[in-house]
Amino acid sequence: MLTLVRPGSYKQRMRHRRRAFPRIPAKRLSMSLYRALVIAVIVPAFTLAAGCGEKGRHDKSRSDRNSEFAVVVSENTALRIDPMIYSARITLMRKGTRLVITDQSKEKSWVGKDHSFWYRVRLENGLAGWVYGSTIRIFKGSQSGSIDSYVSNLREHEEESLRKNLSGKWWSVNK
Repeated sequence: MLTLVRPGSYKQRMRHRRRAFPRIPAKRLSMSLYRALVIAVIVPAFTLAAGCGEKGRHDKSRSDRNSEFAVVVSENTALRIDPMIYSARITLMRKGTRLVITDQSKEKSWVGKDHSFWYRVRLENGLAGWVYGSTIRIFKGSQSGSIDSYVSNLREHEEESLRKNLSGKWWSVNK
């Protein structure tokens, strides 16, 4: 049966749109094709977000220089995707976490009252991202032995301040 449809009518436009852009439900895609589609879209997005953005925003890799290490000195320090305070957090790091510095921002930036560089770091578990300079303490490669003593002193200082602040006060742990 032939129905007369005015040129440019809603029905005609919708029929053309369905032919030009057919919908493929996710159920019909095979799992391997679906995975390939996800990898083709998401992996490049994360690669761009991980620091391949603006040209000249950070220096070249520090692999040719002496290795530098760092220790987190602030509780709940954010590891970020980009060297900006508004960038998404990858994870939160505890005080005393050891880091390997792989890169440094070209310019210092202000975060609150602090003016420091951003550092691209790698954690022991392989995660990499950017951390603000005022939240870490940097050690040169030759000082790598002093990192352990610094972390133990940091923990001893924390224990001492907890003992001083909590001694003589009533507290309980709820189960």
